[in-house]
Amino acid sequence: MEIALECAKKVKGKTAPNPAVGAIIVKDEQIIGKGATGAVGENHAEINALLGAGELSDGADLYVSLEPCSHYGKTPPCTDAIIKAGIKRVFIACLDPNPQVAGRGTEKLRAAGIEVETGILADEATRLNEDFFWYITRKKPFVAAKLALTLDNKIADDFGNSQWITCEKSRQHTHFLRSIYSSIAVGNGTLSADNPQLTVRGIEGAKDPVRIVFASDKNAGQGSFFRQNAKNHRSILVLRGIDKYREIDKDGVEIWATGESDYKDVFLSFLEIAGSEEIDSVLLEGGSKLIANALEARAINRLFLFYATKILGGNAHGLQLNSPLQLSAPITLEKTETQTLGSDILLSGLVRYS
Repeated sequence: MEIALECAKKVKGKTAPNPAVGAIIVKDEQIIGKGATGAVGENHAEINALLGAGELSDGADLYVSLEPCSHYGKTPPCTDAIIKAGIKRVFIACLDPNPQVAGRGTEKLRAAGIEVETGILADEATRLNEDFFWYITRKKPFVAAKLALTLDNKIADDFGNSQWITCEKSRQHTHFLRSIYSSIAVGNGTLSADNPQLTVRGIEGAKDPVRIVFASDKNAGQGSFFRQNAKNHRSILVLRGIDKYREIDKDGVEIWATGESDYKDVFLSFLEIAGSEEIDSVLLEGGSKLIANALEARAINRLFLFYATKILGGNAHGLQLNSPLQLSAPITLEKTETQTLGSDILLSGLVRYS
């Protein structure tokens, strides 16, 4: 199953709107087929593994990181192919919460006389596709937020310098994060200060995410890379404080006016619209105000905090809420993960609200 999960990890970010799945086929203690989910409309992991094994699949075992589908979508049901191939046993990491599957795949396999075992490395498999699981059950994007901070919670010095807080390895990892989420969002302050490209660089085969900016002015970002390249790649401006409407402006920027004035309500309205547009995940990259508003809207699912081993002092605070919370009712991180990236430390975890 670890090998199946490694196959899935290699295609993470390249399979949307489908989950990233890996599969291997084993016979006589030898791997005879490997597969991972292709791009939308292409083969699922199980089919690619079966194609690799060929006729040797008869009587073999299948290990797959997610429950095989049992319905017709853009491709036929994987369960039918597994049964036809003569697979003897199927080992599944976790069940698929997609209402079109949700246990039906395992039921169909068992009904065909195939032995099925589930729950092998389930936590690891769930972590890999947490964004897909969230979206498929709620029809709202999974929201991750990323901040680069000093040890004393600063995102810049008091002299206006913010590049670079973290080291090169952390910046490379940020591009990996961009590659696995379907959209990337910043506030107008970050757009004005940094003119970010909001693209993926250095990740082979990765697609650029949808670019999103939160602002109060429909003309925000004049002269920016965001505006100048809007006709080449989907770019969205989410507005607050005006009547609700949708349009595409002369630069090719999609305008999503939420009709809300409160920052938290703007973000919640954005999630509703994005879900209806099949944007299944979003990575917030700043600034700190946008992330604070999303936290206070109880809308962030995962935090990525890149800590540089530096102390700057000053007033350029990073992770800071607009209103303080009581110690008895904090926002917490659960299932935390730490990673060393050069001289930096990455702390990540699921956000839990009291």
